[in-house]
Amino acid sequence: MCGIAGFTTATPTNEKLNIVQAMVEAIRHRGPDAQGALPLNGAVFGHARLSIIDLSEAGNQPFISANGRYALVFNGEIYNFRSIRRRLENNGAHFRTQTDTEVVMELLSREGMGAIEQLNGMFAIALWDNEAGTLDLIRDRIGKKPLYYTQHQGELLFASELKALLTYPGVPRNIRPDAVYDFFAYQYVPDPKTIFSNIYKLEPGSRLHRTREGQVIIRRYWAPTMAEPESVTMEQAKGQLLELLDEATRERMISDVPLGAFLSGGVDSSGIVALMAKNGDTVTTCSIGFTNRDFNETEFAQAVADQYQTDHRVHTVHDG
Repeated sequence: MCGIAGFTTATPTNEKLNIVQAMVEAIRHRGPDAQGALPLNGAVFGHARLSIIDLSEAGNQPFISANGRYALVFNGEIYNFRSIRRRLENNGAHFRTQTDTEVVMELLSREGMGAIEQLNGMFAIALWDNEAGTLDLIRDRIGKKPLYYTQHQGELLFASELKALLTYPGVPRNIRPDAVYDFFAYQYVPDPKTIFSNIYKLEPGSRLHRTREGQVIIRRYWAPTMAEPESVTMEQAKGQLLELLDEATRERMISDVPLGAFLSGGVDSSGIVALMAKNGDTVTTCSIGFTNRDFNETEFAQAVADQYQTDHRVHTVHDG
């Protein structure tokens, strides 16, 4: 998890740089390993980094393209970045880091926004074009990574969390009544609304493009298709599901830091731990237990931990 923040501005002064630094500080918990802020030719970008792939300082953001035209801040992980990187290298690309961030930068700068569909992962991306004076905000297909935006005094602001936008001086905080209703009805506020009337969430599978003149255009680049179901047997369906889960788990285990799993003892976490154990070395797992036996499931988690010989730890929450 990382945090991104920034805004367009005709005058990227020291004051504006201080503002984006305050925005990043508000979401520092998302990226404790490094924080950065950078004035651009028409925008200011900031980033809070949680290092997962390529732990060196070369992977810090904001990230600038080799030719200096593009700047990018990125929150997420691209699971197929290695295959994309190999293809780009075969086409003459040269990389300075081992990060998926640089692969995203190289892909979009070379092939344009249509290349978004090649990305397999979870992501919130902001890309600034110094030459064209345009800003693109992109959110992953399902919306796993958050991305908020608002327009204020002719500037477009974006961030991973609402609190970062609220650090910008003068941003209105008018409550949106129908969002309050949504929250009590659904326990969350559906996209693109937020609790504030002037702040929005970029919807999943969407791209926001802001032109040099300030026009904002939002388009969907992906939507689920409702095709007719395949005619397969139950055994075939089980096999296909297991293959998909195995592939998804394996892709998510690419990391330069240790990985672990929260093991509740339920079907979903137990299945993930089983697949992690199949695809890697000893898995670290942890569980939360309760002294109240009506809520305690640690015995089921322990059984799974024993089955797959994980490095298992339990923390018990005591009543009262």
